[in-house]
Amino acid sequence: RTATERYMANHRSVVFRSFSDQYNCMGMVFAARRCQISPDQLKLIFEDDDYREIGRDDLKCGDVVVYMLQNTAVHVASLLSVGKVIGSVTGLRVLSKWGDCGEFEHMIDDVPPQLGVPTKYFTDRKPIR
Repeated sequence: RTATERYMANHRSVVFRSFSDQYNCMGMVFAARRCQISPDQLKLIFEDDDYREIGRDDLKCGDVVVYMLQNTAVHVASLLSVGKVIGSVTGLRVLSKWGDCGEFEHMIDDVPPQLGVPTKYFTDRKPIR
């Protein structure tokens, strides 16, 4: 709880949602908060579940944000809301689980440094043909 309180003090966009150590960020996004999933399984999940990479300007609610450190995926979040200003995406809010701490709603870039930088974006929406 101390770490959760510290995160909330240091990250202004954060809204605390729930507290559990039963799952991690990937378990929250891909397994309905039931388990922990190792980040090294991310590629397999994206392939098996027909996710495709998209650009930041194509994001919609429910898409997945992958945070990376040194070219390695270390964190994922689910997109909650998207604002648009003259065709550009702005005001992206996500839901993510920060390690053993709580689940938080926050601005896409407002995460602790150890969770990396939002780098890649994926969707399971089928492309329009």
